[in-house]
Amino acid sequence: MFQLSEVLDPSKPSEPSELENCLMQIAGFRITLNPLVLSQSNLCFALYRRLRLATTNVKNKLLEQVIAVGCKGLEASIRATRNNAPWWHVSNVPFQFACILLAMDTQESLLHVREAISTLRTVVNHFKTSIAQKALTTIEQLVRIAQNRKKQDIAVLQDCLGGGFTQEQEWQSSNNNGITRAEDDLPD
Repeated sequence: MFQLSEVLDPSKPSEPSELENCLMQIAGFRITLNPLVLSQSNLCFALYRRLRLATTNVKNKLLEQVIAVGCKGLEASIRATRNNAPWWHVSNVPFQFACILLAMDTQESLLHVREAISTLRTVVNHFKTSIAQKALTTIEQLVRIAQNRKKQDIAVLQDCLGGGFTQEQEWQSSNNNGITRAEDDLPD
């Protein structure tokens, strides 16, 4: 994995095809040791983020691989937590995975956000570190922001059809239904 990570060297710009190839190779590794699975996940996430910077058109096959590796990372995080092994990436992997899933913003990716947050919550409750707690608070705020944006998108689409808000939706919107504006949710 170390040699493949060299493609992330900022002094050596990489082509999207090279990043895609590395991501697929990393995703193809069959690893069982928790620390290595967590490192595999972290490296896969870094490659995905770099690929997103290089191109806006990431192939579905690659998205599926990132999600699959992320899910393996969540399992490794849970196992490491249950074994009381606070490896560096135990809280980082579920947090980064949740962020990536929200950024992907597909139905498939959003289906895994709950599991990522649940895993992070398990880590927070077990190790009780302030940094892990801050990560959990931050991802919860990011989910609220994503919810708000989706609600705004729904309102725009309803308006396109001449439907606008129903009375109940207007009431929920005016009362925030427990959800604050996106600007209010940003961490300090």
